[in-house]
Amino acid sequence: MRLLVRFAALFLLAACQMHSPAPGGDGSSLVAENIAVTSLDAAPITAATLAASTAPKVGLPQGSLAVGVPAKAAAPPPARPQGLADPKPAPPDAVTPEVAAEPVVAVPPEQVLCEKSKGQWSPLGDSSGHVCIHSTRDSGKSCHRKGDCQGECLAQSGTCSPIMPLMGCNAILQADGSEVTLCMQ
Repeated sequence: MRLLVRFAALFLLAACQMHSPAPGGDGSSLVAENIAVTSLDAAPITAATLAASTAPKVGLPQGSLAVGVPAKAAAPPPARPQGLADPKPAPPDAVTPEVAAEPVVAVPPEQVLCEKSKGQWSPLGDSSGHVCIHSTRDSGKSCHRKGDCQGECLAQSGTCSPIMPLMGCNAILQADGSEVTLCMQ
């Protein structure tokens, strides 16, 4: 088997060395004269360097092309045209989700002001209206009248309300300490 492999290698090497004489020539091969060796460390051949090197050189037969070796300090490769894909493909396990464009929703100026003041823009029951709700700093504190709280003084518990404004109907204490029912919708 080794003998067969060696024979095949010797045959291929011999075939590479053989050449046929060119018609009307002196038997020398034109191919060997036109081959140029390019180092793997050299800059890549660009269209500009290829176009510059395809002009016939002095001393070469008519119609043959010479491929030159690009200089070490060649110009950087041209910029990638826009729209081409990134040469580094994403790993097969990385899935990029399809992102649907969300419609732009107009935000009312009242909502912007509410959120800037650290409030919560909340809908009002079944209606299409909204209200800005703020947390109170004295939520749960004991109170006897409206002036004791930032929000409302709740009559049933005698404590300050956790939010303001209160929605719905609530029993509150007024500034003079009298109890009333306040209904806001």
